[in-house]
Amino acid sequence: MSVSELSAQYASYQGDIDDEYVRIDVEEECWLDDFLVMDNTYNENGGVSNKYRHVYHFPFEKVYPGDKIKLYTKEGRNSIPYYTGINRTISLYWGLGKSIWNKDGDIIHLIKIAASESKEVI
Repeated sequence: MSVSELSAQYASYQGDIDDEYVRIDVEEECWLDDFLVMDNTYNENGGVSNKYRHVYHFPFEKVYPGDKIKLYTKEGRNSIPYYTGINRTISLYWGLGKSIWNKDGDIIHLIKIAASESKEVI
């Protein structure tokens, strides 16, 4: 799956919170904070529902073609190597306390945000 700048590749070690991650490749130079990753629930017929359980909003960081992103489900400290013109492996952490990817049937939703607005609820 690709949204031009980023391409979701696969989930690895599904069900193992210590090692579970989603691999994303950078196809074009872009800012990560323009993107979200999420998973979904299923309807009673086993099809994909429109209910999303976990949403990850990427940090404000510029990435370049050839960079690889490992988005770990677990808690951890993001590791974003300085860009020197050589492809990097960027490790990001969702901060969840349990695994979210099943061994089969789950769908990685990679979404590019065209525009957004936030308003504090008072």
